[in-house]
Amino acid sequence: MLKYRELWPDHPFTFRIPYQRLDGSATKDREYVRTPDPIRETALTLLADLEDKECIYWCVDDKYPIQLVRSRLTYRLAAGRAGK
Repeated sequence: MLKYRELWPDHPFTFRIPYQRLDGSATKDREYVRTPDPIRETALTLLADLEDKECIYWCVDDKYPIQLVRSRLTYRLAAGRAGK
């Protein structure tokens, strides 16, 4: 999340962060979601209240961007038109 802010300060993403015991403070780009422990139930809970046509980029905590290459897709993401 910090790398996204560093490389793309005005990114359009909302990070949905699962937790079981300790949560954090929500911000404009961060939302904490209480989930069950097993990974399958965690994933299903994170997706449960999203719209069917929601664009989802699943990122894991040990993979993060090292460089941002501006492309038509990044411009469409920034404008909220990723699927068009």
